[in-house]
Amino acid sequence: MQHLLFGWASLAVAYQGAAYPARSSVLPRSSSLTMRAVNTLGGLEEFDEQMGSADVMAVKFVAERCRGCMALKPKFDALAKSKASKASFFEISYKTARDLFEREGVKRTPTVLYFCGGVGRVGGFAFGPKVDRDLVHTELEQVL
Repeated sequence: MQHLLFGWASLAVAYQGAAYPARSSVLPRSSSLTMRAVNTLGGLEEFDEQMGSADVMAVKFVAERCRGCMALKPKFDALAKSKASKASFFEISYKTARDLFEREGVKRTPTVLYFCGGVGRVGGFAFGPKVDRDLVHTELEQVL
C-alpha cells in the first residue's frame, strides 16, 4: 500500500513542473446555451425564455438521485446529438425548478415533454421500467 502511495506521489511531483496550456486556452468558457447538445435550464424564467426562441423543444425533467434519469441519459444525449438541427434539447432538475414541475404537472422523473414555440406542450411521457427506451425517439419524430 505504501509503495502505491509513493508511486502516485512521485508521479504527481514529476508532472508538477510540466508546462500545460492554461485551461481557458483549451476549453472556451461561455455561458451560451448552444455549447452542448443537451443544455441545462435553471428555472421557470429560463424555460419561458427558451420557449419564445425555440421551434421544437424536448425537455427532460429529472431529479438528483433518480436511477431512471441516469438510465435515460445516454439515450437522450444520443438523440440530442442526432437531431440537434431540428430541435433544442434541455434538461431541468426538480431541485432548481419545482415551480415548472408543478406548472407542467410533472409527478414522476424522468419525464420527457415536447413543446413547440407559440403552441406550448405537444406531447411527452413519463419514463419508467415498462416504457420502451425507443419511445423518446418515436415521440420526437411524431412531433417533428
